[in-house]
Amino acid sequence: MHRVFLLLLISVILVSSFLVYPPKLNAGKTHSIARWNEVGIPGSEDLPGSILAPGSDVLQILSGINGTVEYAVLSGDGNRLYASRDGGNSWQESGHIFTGFIDMCTSPANENIIYYSTEEHVYRSVDGGQSFSPLANLPGIDDNITITSIDVISRQGEEFIAAGTRDLRSGEHGGIYILTPGRFLARWQDAGLTGLDVFAVKFLSAGGLDLELAAIGANGKQSIMTFMAGNTGWGNVWDDVVLSDSAGLPLPELEGASISPVEGSVEDEHLTFIAALDTGVNNGDVYRVNMLEGAGSSQSVSLDAGSAMGLDSVDISSLETSGSNVIIAGAALSSQVILSKNQGYSWEVAAKPPTGEGVTSVNITNNGYYAATRGAESGLSFSQQGRFWDQSAFVDTAIDAIVDFAPSPDYPDDGALYLLTWGGQASLWKS
Repeated sequence: MHRVFLLLLISVILVSSFLVYPPKLNAGKTHSIARWNEVGIPGSEDLPGSILAPGSDVLQILSGINGTVEYAVLSGDGNRLYASRDGGNSWQESGHIFTGFIDMCTSPANENIIYYSTEEHVYRSVDGGQSFSPLANLPGIDDNITITSIDVISRQGEEFIAAGTRDLRSGEHGGIYILTPGRFLARWQDAGLTGLDVFAVKFLSAGGLDLELAAIGANGKQSIMTFMAGNTGWGNVWDDVVLSDSAGLPLPELEGASISPVEGSVEDEHLTFIAALDTGVNNGDVYRVNMLEGAGSSQSVSLDAGSAMGLDSVDISSLETSGSNVIIAGAALSSQVILSKNQGYSWEVAAKPPTGEGVTSVNITNNGYYAATRGAESGLSFSQQGRFWDQSAFVDTAIDAIVDFAPSPDYPDDGALYLLTWGGQASLWKS
């Protein structure tokens, strides 16, 4: 398994330079010979960041307001929240996350406010994730009804958070609840959605006082994307849209879903969304959903994201968009990342994908793309263009011994050093 260790091991390079290109010594003269110095390796205290995280999965990666901070949620020996304020070069542990983590979102108005949910509760931090406090209990939450997704928006100086739920009992369904956490004795209010288990909820960012929400759910017969504007109810301003598989057949059950509004479409009142489905059996896809006023006007188009992988369909665990053209999607059942730069009309697959057994989360930043993965050899990976991914932090591996190291044959020009380690299996690192 090849890895790329992005931090420069400067001292090691200097030593290897001496070994490969030794100085010529003149007999009879006193020489000052380069001294050996202890240097950092991946996972050592001498190197910044959190490079190694044996036995962990990266559950989610997301950005704070204006991209000034990145957050990563790790499972393993207890769930933990990490933060980076230098573009992912180093990570610091912020706070404890309770087990059963489901979703996290950051305030669009305050960089210190973060929300996350477990299956049973929603928690809020006002100090950048150093500590969290539980919000009021959602109605009806028990062993059968669980939280599946959350989202937050700011309106007129107040924050509103929405939580979607599902009901595991046959014939029963979840719903959506909204809370204003800044109000005294705030309580969750039922948003009025019935007949669906909800797997994704998303506030629309258009101005105005009315709250607008999009949601994706399933009812045991089909998967539906539905919308609410103010007090008009669900599916009344814009029709519900059915999301089908690649053959046009209904998708009765879901494991997860993602929604991302296309930039500019909400303000133009011609709503366009990119949505993705995770069915659990690889029957999902990425969809473009166009919302138009008028009965029967709204429509969804399957974007055939699996074609880049040679598949008729592909489950998508996480999806992000940038501008009006870029879509990045992570495969739920493999570590592959799929990218489109033309609104989903064509796709390209990563030539060197992240390591791991499944993508849990993707994120677009000012500097490039992140992908978080789960399973053996998982970690947090980074790519500038989306085609070639290098592990950058939280690598699920161990280093028990250094087997060998060698400089590149062109190392005076490229400065590359390779390090071979062993920790139950071999790992190759490159500086």
